[in-house]
Amino acid sequence: MSPTWTRRSPWPESGPAPSRSGRPSTTLKTPAADRSNFEAHRSSYVMRRLPMKFVLLFVGTPEDQDRFESMTPDERKAAMAGAGGWFHEYTQSGKIVGGEQLQGPKTVSTVRAENGQRIITDGPFIESKEVIGGFAILDVKDRDEAEEIAKKWPAGPVEIWPTVEN
Repeated sequence: MSPTWTRRSPWPESGPAPSRSGRPSTTLKTPAADRSNFEAHRSSYVMRRLPMKFVLLFVGTPEDQDRFESMTPDERKAAMAGAGGWFHEYTQSGKIVGGEQLQGPKTVSTVRAENGQRIITDGPFIESKEVIGGFAILDVKDRDEAEEIAKKWPAGPVEIWPTVEN
């Protein structure tokens, strides 16, 4: 029996009849032994995703973290105003789809495999002079757009990591 691959579409005219889910669909049948037609058109039937996702990592030093933690609430509020405005702007525009500020490296624990067992240790996995203070997940059209957004970050360095597209 041949497998059936279905493409869902929000446009009623693209499919002959609604599927069981009630959404219109178009059906592509391929022989079980020859999936070449499906493979040749995989992007239009399975993964139709134009925007790209990137993770921005906000980098600082342990001294930056200590300085931030020693601030008064008013000083913290003033320091966070620029970052808050930046997050608000790009969240409202739909470019930031997730993100969080992270607690300092003193709160991190790492799970390692040693001799077939999982061992939990305090502290980050890699000893470093830099720490990740937070992250933002971007949904943008390309790396150039991710870089333009990162350049407007009002604080320290930002690493731009593309995600793996499934």
